[in-house]
Amino acid sequence: MTTVIAALGSDFVVLGADSQGTLDAGGARTESKDLVKLKRINDKVGILYSGDVNAAEYLIDKFQNKLKSTNSDNVTKIATDFRHMCIKEYNEHAGLEATYLPDFNFIIAGLDTTGGITPKVYSMGSSSGFKMGKYPSGYGIGGKPFIARYLFRQKYNENKSKDDLCKLVGQSIYDTKKVDGDVGGQIRMAIIDSEDGFKDVPENDVYDEYITKWD
Repeated sequence: MTTVIAALGSDFVVLGADSQGTLDAGGARTESKDLVKLKRINDKVGILYSGDVNAAEYLIDKFQNKLKSTNSDNVTKIATDFRHMCIKEYNEHAGLEATYLPDFNFIIAGLDTTGGITPKVYSMGSSSGFKMGKYPSGYGIGGKPFIARYLFRQKYNENKSKDDLCKLVGQSIYDTKKVDGDVGGQIRMAIIDSEDGFKDVPENDVYDEYITKWD
């Protein structure tokens, strides 16, 4: 399992993810604490995943390669295009009469640049047929959500500064990691805004600036 979070500020987005999961390597299930579940799509859009690692990464990689031939940086358009590709690929896989169809979910977040700068976050997953949903709360949480949801319901508002929202995202994942063995590894974070685009937060800043450690 995992915990992944996308949270919207007034004109920016903060993304966060742990790094623990299980890979299928040649039929053998291998535990890893070095997965990258937070992916850059372009300067205005990022994607997070939870669930089956191999299937989710295959779809993201294929979409990233496909996106090189297009110019769109609008998060709504990219989420829609990604959904259509996922449906096509999943239906082809199901048509092979596979005995196992993987279960996984995506959170796609970034800036909608139509008529201004508007941060948005969308969800979709294999179990719902990749039905695209929009989070009305201003944040999306996937994987093991319970601790993060509790903290966000207490502390989140869209007017938080970048630093404060980074602290909420980082602390929510850290607290989950401390009490749930299914969440672990490095905490990765990124910020998307109109000035710097998609920017990974350095690991030292994640732990020194945005997380309060406890035992």
